[in-house]
Amino acid sequence: FEHTLFCALLPSQRKELIRQWHRSLDDQGFLLGIFFVMPKRGGPPYGCSEWELRELFENKFRPLFWKRWQQSPPHRQGTELVVYAQK
Repeated sequence: FEHTLFCALLPSQRKELIRQWHRSLDDQGFLLGIFFVMPKRGGPPYGCSEWELRELFENKFRPLFWKRWQQSPPHRQGTELVVYAQK
C-alpha cells in the first residue's frame, strides 16, 4: 500500500522506488496506492501528472483500477488518484 511516500521523494528518485516495489512483490502481487496528481514541482509533497505516473508504471505494473478519488477531504479534492495494479 502506497500513500504519501511517492510524493515525498524527489522526482528523480521515483523510478527507483517503482523498481523496488516491482522487485518486492510476488509475480502476481498487487499494488494499491493513493497518489497526489497536481502540477506542484516544489515540495514535498512533489506533484506528478497521471501521464508521468503511467510512464513510470509502464512495463512494471498493469493498472486494474485507475480513478480520481471523489471522497477526498475538501482541500485535496481532485488531487488524489487511486491506483490498483498488478505486477
